[in-house]
Amino acid sequence: MILLKPLNKVPHGGGVKFLYGDAGYKQFRAWVEDYASSVRGAYHTKADLPTPSSETLIYTNCILNITETPPAWGDKLLAVDIYAWDAAKGGWSQKPIATGDRGVWAQGRSTNILVFLTVPPNTDLERETRRNPRMAGKYLLKYYCDTAGKLNQDFRKPTNSPDFYQGSQEITSDWRTGWGSPTKVKVETR
Repeated sequence: MILLKPLNKVPHGGGVKFLYGDAGYKQFRAWVEDYASSVRGAYHTKADLPTPSSETLIYTNCILNITETPPAWGDKLLAVDIYAWDAAKGGWSQKPIATGDRGVWAQGRSTNILVFLTVPPNTDLERETRRNPRMAGKYLLKYYCDTAGKLNQDFRKPTNSPDFYQGSQEITSDWRTGWGSPTKVKVETR
């Protein structure tokens, strides 16, 4: 029940809170599984504990409003990885500097994605990013949408799997914060 209610597979009056396979679902499910392992006494040594994540997600209060999405994305999970332009190197960052995912509304063919910066945990970069999450600049958005429902068979599949890749788009944004000032993007993939 604790996993089925947020998916609205068991009606609870609060609507859908997670989509099967999105970041929130994966994190919540990992917590449930970890708790169950703890209660069963599965952890006897440090080596028995789950491997910590290699990245920390830092909430930015930046909203990416994506409109005019293709009809095939309707009611599906859309993930966006965000790469920064590195002027010194004359190219995009090797890894995404931010990410987010959310379901696309079928009728409106749009979605609002909460943007999370991605940094290695317990580092000076994480501490600095939490103090000052500078984001204004030029970015490459890479879109991933599970149009075939593969996450329903394997929720552990990464949302940025090559199977889900839908294209990319360059934008420039100052990434203002709050729901009243989203970064608005009309989908134009290549």
